Amino acid sequence: MTPETAMKQEVDFILNTVGKLFCDIDYFAEYASKVAIENYQDSIRSNRVYSYDAREEGAYFCAIPKYLCNSLEMAVSALFIYSLYDHEEWPKTEKPWKDNFNTGEWKQHLKNDWIPEYFSCRGTSSIKYIQADTIEGFDIKNKILDLAVASRILSIIRYGDIHAWNAFDYLIETEDDYILFESWTTA
Repeated sequence: MTPETAMKQEVDFILNTVGKLFCDIDYFAEYASKVAIENYQDSIRSNRVYSYDAREEGAYFCAIPKYLCNSLEMAVSALFIYSLYDHEEWPKTEKPWKDNFNTGEWKQHLKNDWIPEYFSCRGTSSIKYIQADTIEGFDIKNKILDLAVASRILSIIRYGDIHAWNAFDYLIETEDDYILFESWTTA
């Protein structure tokens, strides 16, 4: 098998797996509802940066080491739950549903609210493989991209509304990590 054929097979596998997660919200919610965030709080790296000028830009990433994941579904689910906790400012030492509802209800909330909201699974959602050197976005992304990507990039998948002018969402695979990377503007 040539290196080009192997790379195409890997890209097809990633696109199919990510496509199944994003297109089958039940499937994604099943994986995500089983993530115990307290098991990852010391292993996942994350950071965000905002502009302090009129451009109103921001960027965020969270990265999980590959050795902690036995599948791409597990990696994406753990990154999603971790980023959800970050964005909602929930403490990572406890489950948000601990005193409010059971695990089945948490899965329903993920399916009906959080996954569609954070992964743009409503309406114009799509995924697209892009070249490893074509991360688009805004000037502010450069301030955080070097922190996010600590090893050679193997693949980049853009997801969500890929025609949006004000938001860019990526799943990046490096030699060592899986990374969710976002950049946006409100201007």
